[in-house]
Amino acid sequence: MKFIVMTGPGLDNNFIEELIASKLLPALIVTNSPFYCGKINPIKFLLKKILLVLRYFVKYSVIKRKYQSYFLARKYSIPIWPSEKVNNDNFARLIKEMEVDYAFIFTFTILKENIFNAPKFGCINFHPSLLPLNRGASPSNWIILNNQQKTGITFHFISKNIDAGDIIEQYEIPLSGYETTKILNEYLYSIGAVLFVRLILRFIHNYKYKLIKNDICTGTYEPRFKTGNSIITEKNTFPEISSIVRTSRIYDSYALFKYSGKEFMVLNCVDLTDCDFPVKVYPFIDDKNNIYLRSLDNKNVLLVTKEPAKSNIFNRFFHNLKERIIYSTGL
Repeated sequence: MKFIVMTGPGLDNNFIEELIASKLLPALIVTNSPFYCGKINPIKFLLKKILLVLRYFVKYSVIKRKYQSYFLARKYSIPIWPSEKVNNDNFARLIKEMEVDYAFIFTFTILKENIFNAPKFGCINFHPSLLPLNRGASPSNWIILNNQQKTGITFHFISKNIDAGDIIEQYEIPLSGYETTKILNEYLYSIGAVLFVRLILRFIHNYKYKLIKNDICTGTYEPRFKTGNSIITEKNTFPEISSIVRTSRIYDSYALFKYSGKEFMVLNCVDLTDCDFPVKVYPFIDDKNNIYLRSLDNKNVLLVTKEPAKSNIFNRFFHNLKERIIYSTGL
C-alpha cells in the first residue's frame, strides 16, 4: 500500500515520529518548513531567509519540536511537498502519477476537492472530537469552554463539507473538568497518533471496515477560537472565568483581563470568597501584578497573571547555537 501524509507544525504533533517508530515510511510528507519564504523578490527572499535562520538558532529547541515532521522527513530522506502548495493542480497530478492509495491527514489545512479525490481510495483525517460534535478548527477550545463531560477521537474520510465525511473509527474519552486546552491537545494528539498508526497497519492488512454515517445535522460546528473569546470581565461568573482560563491556556496564549488600560495574561484563577483577605475595593492589583475582582455571582476572585519574559535575545542566540553545534557534532 502506497500512502502519503499531510501534517502541519505543532508542539504536540508526534504523528510522523510514531509512523517511523512503527516502520511505516510514507512515500511523501506534506508539511511546513521553518525556512519557507515563498515567491518574493530576491532581496526580500534573502532578508526573510536570514531572519528565519536566526529564529532557528534563537529558538532552536522549540523550532525542532514544532517542525518535527519536516526534520524527520529530512533525516529519513522522505520527499517533502510544502504545505503552502498543497491545494494546486500540480500536486493533484503528482498524487495520481505516484499512484497513491491513501493520504492520511493529521492536524492540517482544509483540502480542495481535486486533492482529496486524487488518492485511489481517498483521504482519511484525524479529528480530535466525537464527530459530528465539535466540527471545525478549534474543537479542544470549545470542548473546554462548554464544560463537556466527554470527547473523543474520530478517523473519517474527507469530503466536500468540513469534518463531514463518513466515519471509519471512533474512540470515546471521558473528561475530568480540570483539563486546559493545552493538556487536552497533548492527550488527544498523543493518543491519536498511536491509534492512527494502528489504523494504517490495519489498512495494510486489508481492513474490512464498516462506515458510520457522519450526520452533521445532529452535531455542532464551532468557528476558530479567537482572542476575543479569551477575555475575562467582571460580568463573568466564577465558573465562566474558570472555563475561560482553562480554555485559553495553550502554549503562549492565555486568558486576558483588561485593567487600567493594560492587558494582563491570566495563568490561573482562585475563589477567595471563604478566605480572609482585606480587599475593600475591586478590582485591585497587588505588588505582584495579580488582579483581585468581584465576579458576577459575587465571588472574590484572584487572577494570577503571567510575568513578562525577561530574557536577552543574544544570550538565547548563543545558548541555542551551542546546543546546535553539540547536536551536529555529537560532542
